[in-house]
Amino acid sequence: MNYLGEPKKLAEWLSDSAAYPADGWLYIKTDVASLDLTTLCWPGIVESIELSNEEYDEMESWLEKNGFKSFLNNDEIEDVANNLVQQLSSYTDAQLLKAVRHYWENDAFIEAESI
Repeated sequence: MNYLGEPKKLAEWLSDSAAYPADGWLYIKTDVASLDLTTLCWPGIVESIELSNEEYDEMESWLEKNGFKSFLNNDEIEDVANNLVQQLSSYTDAQLLKAVRHYWENDAFIEAESI
Protein backbone atom coordinates (compact mmCIF):
# COMPACT_ATOMS: atom_id res chain seq x y z
CA MET A 1 0.00 0.00 0.00
CA ASN A 2 1.18 3.52 -0.76
CA TYR A 3 0.58 5.97 2.05
CA LEU A 4 1.71 9.13 0.27
CA GLY A 5 0.34 11.40 -2.44
CA GLU A 6 2.18 13.38 -5.10
CA PRO A 7 5.00 15.57 -3.81
CA LYS A 8 5.10 19.34 -4.04
CA LYS A 9 7.86 21.77 -3.23
CA LEU A 10 7.78 23.19 0.29
CA ALA A 11 7.08 26.64 -1.20
CA GLU A 12 3.78 25.31 -2.55
CA TRP A 13 2.79 23.83 0.80
CA LEU A 14 3.57 27.14 2.50
CA SER A 15 1.35 29.07 0.10
CA ASP A 16 -2.26 29.78 0.92
CA SER A 17 -3.43 27.78 -2.07
CA ALA A 18 -2.11 24.39 -0.92
CA ALA A 19 -4.74 21.74 -0.27
CA TYR A 20 -3.43 19.70 2.63
CA PRO A 21 -4.20 16.01 3.00
CA ALA A 22 -7.03 14.84 5.22
CA ASP A 23 -4.93 14.44 8.37
CA GLY A 24 -2.63 17.32 7.43
CA TRP A 25 0.72 15.50 7.66
CA LEU A 26 3.60 16.05 5.28
CA TYR A 27 6.58 13.71 4.87
CA ILE A 28 10.09 14.28 3.59
CA LYS A 29 12.92 11.97 2.60
CA THR A 30 15.02 10.76 5.53
CA ASP A 31 18.19 12.19 4.01
CA VAL A 32 16.89 15.78 4.15
CA ALA A 33 19.12 17.63 6.57
CA SER A 34 18.27 21.21 5.63
CA LEU A 35 15.10 22.75 4.28
CA ASP A 36 14.73 25.16 1.42
CA LEU A 37 11.76 26.25 -0.67
CA THR A 38 12.44 23.48 -3.21
CA THR A 39 12.45 20.65 -0.65
CA LEU A 40 9.93 18.05 -1.79
CA CYS A 41 7.16 17.18 0.68
CA TRP A 42 4.73 14.30 0.24
CA PRO A 43 1.22 14.48 1.70
CA GLY A 44 -0.07 11.59 3.75
CA ILE A 45 -3.13 10.11 2.08
CA VAL A 46 -4.23 7.85 4.93
CA GLU A 47 -5.85 9.29 8.04
CA SER A 48 -3.76 7.80 10.81
CA ILE A 49 -6.58 8.30 13.32
CA GLU A 50 -8.64 5.70 11.43
CA LEU A 51 -5.91 3.04 11.57
CA SER A 52 -5.72 0.24 14.09
CA ASN A 53 -2.48 -0.04 16.06
CA GLU A 54 -1.28 -2.78 13.70
CA GLU A 55 -2.15 -0.76 10.60
CA TYR A 56 -0.40 2.29 12.04
CA ASP A 57 2.72 0.22 12.74
CA GLU A 58 2.55 -1.10 9.17
CA MET A 59 2.35 2.47 7.83
CA GLU A 60 5.30 3.60 9.95
CA SER A 61 7.31 0.60 8.76
CA TRP A 62 6.43 1.31 5.12
CA LEU A 63 7.45 4.96 5.46
CA GLU A 64 10.78 4.03 7.05
CA LYS A 65 11.54 1.28 4.51
CA ASN A 66 10.80 3.68 1.66
CA GLY A 67 13.02 6.44 3.02
CA PHE A 68 10.46 8.86 4.47
CA LYS A 69 10.05 10.60 7.81
CA SER A 70 7.28 12.78 9.14
CA PHE A 71 7.86 16.49 8.71
CA LEU A 72 5.18 18.87 9.95
CA ASN A 73 1.43 18.98 9.77
CA ASN A 74 -0.86 21.71 8.52
CA ASP A 75 -1.68 22.95 12.04
CA GLU A 76 2.01 23.36 12.90
CA ILE A 77 2.72 25.30 9.71
CA GLU A 78 -0.30 27.52 10.36
CA ASP A 79 0.90 28.08 13.93
CA VAL A 80 4.36 29.12 12.68
CA ALA A 81 2.79 31.56 10.20
CA ASN A 82 0.40 32.94 12.85
CA ASN A 83 3.30 33.43 15.25
CA LEU A 84 5.12 35.46 12.58
CA VAL A 85 2.04 37.62 12.01
CA GLN A 86 1.90 38.34 15.74
CA GLN A 87 5.54 39.48 15.69
CA LEU A 88 5.64 41.19 12.28
CA SER A 89 2.91 42.97 10.38
CA SER A 90 3.90 41.02 7.25
CA TYR A 91 6.61 38.57 6.28
CA THR A 92 8.41 37.31 3.20
CA ASP A 93 8.62 33.74 1.94
CA ALA A 94 12.24 33.68 3.09
CA GLN A 95 11.23 34.72 6.61
CA LEU A 96 8.51 32.06 6.71
CA LEU A 97 10.98 29.44 5.52
CA LYS A 98 13.43 30.48 8.24
CA ALA A 99 10.66 30.28 10.86
CA VAL A 100 9.52 26.84 9.62
CA ARG A 101 13.10 25.61 9.57
CA HIS A 102 13.63 26.88 13.14
CA TYR A 103 10.43 25.21 14.32
CA TRP A 104 11.37 21.93 12.63
CA GLU A 105 14.86 21.91 14.11
CA ASN A 106 14.02 23.24 17.59
CA ASP A 107 10.32 22.50 18.19
CA ALA A 108 9.94 26.16 19.12
CA PHE A 109 8.85 29.38 17.49
CA ILE A 110 11.49 31.76 16.22
CA GLU A 111 11.99 35.22 17.66
CA ALA A 112 11.39 37.78 14.91
CA GLU A 113 14.56 39.71 15.82
CA SER A 114 16.65 36.76 14.62
CA ILE A 115 15.07 36.69 11.16
